[in-house]
Amino acid sequence: MALGLVSLSSAQEISEAASVRGHFAYGDGIWRADDFGWFYYDLDEDLSGEMLQIDLDDRTAEKGHITYNSKVWTEQFEYQPWGSSERVAFFGKPYFAGYPESSFTEEVSSLEKGELREVLMDDDITQTLSLNRTLALQQGYVLVPQEISEKKGTVNFLLLKDGLPVNSSVVSIGESFVYKIDDLPVIVVHLTNAMLGAGEGLAELGGVFQISDRPVLNLFEGAMIGEMKLTDYSQFDIVLENNRTINLKRDTVISLIPGLEMVVLDFPEPVYYPVGWIYDFGVHEIRGPTFNSSSAVPVRLGDYNSSVTAKWNAENYSGFYFDPDDAVLRDLFGALVGETLVIHSIEDRRIMPPSNPIVYQENKTVLQTGLQYTSLRQPKEFEYKSWGYYFTVNLFGFSWFAGYDSSFKDTKSSKNLMENEYLGRVLIDRELQGNISEGNYSFEEGYEMRIRDVSDDSIFIQLFKEEQLVDSSVVESNTTYEYKKDLENVKDMPIIRIHFGNVFYDGNHGSAEIDGIFQISDNVFPMEMGSGLGEMELVNIEPEGLIFVNPDSITLSTDSTVNIGPGMDIRVADNDTLRYYLYTQTYVVPAPEPPLISTQKNVSSSQPANFSMIVRAAEIRQVLVNILDSSNRTVFSRDIA
Repeated sequence: MALGLVSLSSAQEISEAASVRGHFAYGDGIWRADDFGWFYYDLDEDLSGEMLQIDLDDRTAEKGHITYNSKVWTEQFEYQPWGSSERVAFFGKPYFAGYPESSFTEEVSSLEKGELREVLMDDDITQTLSLNRTLALQQGYVLVPQEISEKKGTVNFLLLKDGLPVNSSVVSIGESFVYKIDDLPVIVVHLTNAMLGAGEGLAELGGVFQISDRPVLNLFEGAMIGEMKLTDYSQFDIVLENNRTINLKRDTVISLIPGLEMVVLDFPEPVYYPVGWIYDFGVHEIRGPTFNSSSAVPVRLGDYNSSVTAKWNAENYSGFYFDPDDAVLRDLFGALVGETLVIHSIEDRRIMPPSNPIVYQENKTVLQTGLQYTSLRQPKEFEYKSWGYYFTVNLFGFSWFAGYDSSFKDTKSSKNLMENEYLGRVLIDRELQGNISEGNYSFEEGYEMRIRDVSDDSIFIQLFKEEQLVDSSVVESNTTYEYKKDLENVKDMPIIRIHFGNVFYDGNHGSAEIDGIFQISDNVFPMEMGSGLGEMELVNIEPEGLIFVNPDSITLSTDSTVNIGPGMDIRVADNDTLRYYLYTQTYVVPAPEPPLISTQKNVSSSQPANFSMIVRAAEIRQVLVNILDSSNRTVFSRDIA
């Protein structure tokens, strides 16, 4: 049986930007590409080069003590006989850096000149050209075989850009056509054969490589990018350092460069983490740290020491829900309260189902098998502080309402959804400072509060849902109005709470202070013991939280993706070495840019008018046109999409 909340929480998130958190740092901090998902990382080949390091003196990073370093790595061409090229990442994006000496070029570094170029094509797919069939490349380039000689084993190639010739060359079988700009190969195409077929010459291509013919970025020493100064670049790496002293004040956000921030939590000692932003249109992976077959993370299992092969929680995985205000909530061992996914052990790429733990009393250690996803219940303070606390549980990257009370400390709960195998959603939690008078006031899910009478020290309230009266009450000054409703087998659950301060009436006009509003959804999501969810099964519902395990073995096959649950997929490297990370996906649709509108001037109401509008947008779902008159009133409105 599947959980009822899966359909809601597994929907792909759509946002104007995506954020990626790095792991927490306590004191000095260091982040590398395999553990900070905003940096570029090639899982299959374990290739990367970016690193961010912060050295603190108390809370202060002196000038030059925040360092971003990106080292060049070599990456094999898809057409392997060519050897390899050099690549470098710069703030999360990969670029071409240069060529080592090879069959088609001398050693040349684009990075050494301060040029970062984009790799446009890199493939080894066999293609056959004829005198009537050309090879379309990127940036308007087209490769044309002008003459094919089987006898000589040569092809005379002509390269066009935007229809104009830019280069021509006779290439023999086994050699490559190379187009250079300032001694830098920009287009490389390998000729594997030249032959006659069906009365015409044919040229068989075995590999194509192309980089942008102009730099995407130009670097120069001393350049300032936000708080960071470019101090060095060479054929080997790029280095930036902070150009001034930066203090990591508690409860602040510090921008290092556009798109990369440092979030400092509200702790007495420095606790902080980086956040990288993604603004490009498309579906993006939001990943956690990478683990492999030899990884070992120390953990505590009750009174015993242990280690797990992999561990993700809100401290290192952005797919799990995290509110900085909750960072002070820790378990008995100091770990962040919330969601945690661990893999206890892997045998021959298989995660076996849980078994009874093996305990070694002599050194107080324990070994266990299986995968376990745990989410602990946590108290959450109402925004209107006088109400105290309610309880939430973070599950699948969302925060869920668990209840108003809990059966811990020898108490019996009567207003707890989770202990009755349900979860809810908080719709409104707000502290207010203001007055309201007679009128209608809207809430979520079709609820509306209507104040019909304000007298001295009390008001008369009617509550409607979708125009149907569901409750009415006289509320006195400095009291809380509650609307209660049965939610499945949980009786009289408060759905809406409103705290009123003083109520005033001067004989002509009445008003009431409103201090706080809280509303939960009256739709709940069932959970049942034994319910299946991806590769997991719910095995424990306790007042303290929820536990899921894998009932069957899970195989981490080469070049595979395994869905563990909503927002939890494991990507496995296409490599003989086991390497994998946990990830979710976010669909980024940037907000459209302001439109460019061209209209006719001084058009009378009896004449037709033409206008043109250009809008640059990643995705267009609605185009609403409003025409206003001289008094700024809408006289025409229509969706023309």
